[in-house]
Amino acid sequence: CPERIAEGKAREELRTLPQIVGTEDDLSAELAVALFAPLAPEILPTDYVSAELVKLFNNIARYVHFALANQFALVADTFGANIHQIRHMANHKYPRSYIAGPGLTAGTCLRKDFGMINEWSPYPDMLLSAWKMNEYIPAFLVQHLGKRTELHDKVVAILGYTFKMDTDDTRDSLAPKLYRYVQRQLPEAIRVSDHHLPATIVDDRNGELRNWDVDEALNGADCVFIATNHTGYNEALRRLAERQPDTWVADIWNVTRADLMFYKAGALLDA
Repeated sequence: CPERIAEGKAREELRTLPQIVGTEDDLSAELAVALFAPLAPEILPTDYVSAELVKLFNNIARYVHFALANQFALVADTFGANIHQIRHMANHKYPRSYIAGPGLTAGTCLRKDFGMINEWSPYPDMLLSAWKMNEYIPAFLVQHLGKRTELHDKVVAILGYTFKMDTDDTRDSLAPKLYRYVQRQLPEAIRVSDHHLPATIVDDRNGELRNWDVDEALNGADCVFIATNHTGYNEALRRLAERQPDTWVADIWNVTRADLMFYKAGALLDA
């Protein structure tokens, strides 16, 4: 019974999503159906290979969809265009496609599931390309903010360290990768803030990091990266706009809904 529930929504989705039951024999199928029938709204029995492929294909489709959104963000910024405004217009009353918002796309399922299929092919393909695109986003954010302002000898704040909004799960998060790309610019300081994590963040690659209060992390910061779209960052950035309008922000998630990605915080005063 491969799980397709989203992290943080297990109770909700276990009762609303159809449950795929994959077995080798009828007796196993009966037992599995009896277990899940009181919980799931619908049971879809199949063989165990097909059941696992359902889960993999669902996750891979999302991963590729997000990679396409991230590539569109790169292309738009290269042309000096605003990806957030573009996707709103592209999606508005248009029935044949939906363009997702860009972001740091990873996590313990999405980041690995493409590889379970991709390893069967010796050739470059769209799944590997999707992985490369999603993994490139931390470098893209640092490079493109660096075209607008200097990070060397500056105070840089990174908001969010988990892989997904409003969770405490840092597994396969791209925030540590973003931290390392910022570190290579030799800033004066890097302040990490994530209110879902303890006072000291223990990272296998980056060591022990102080977890700053969000307003303390932003106080005096020259640049800010939104690594995770946690609830509360919209308000924090708008407070920043009042205090430090010249602080640069890289917000690929569009947490303020102001349709801005690389901007000075003061731009939020008019948004």
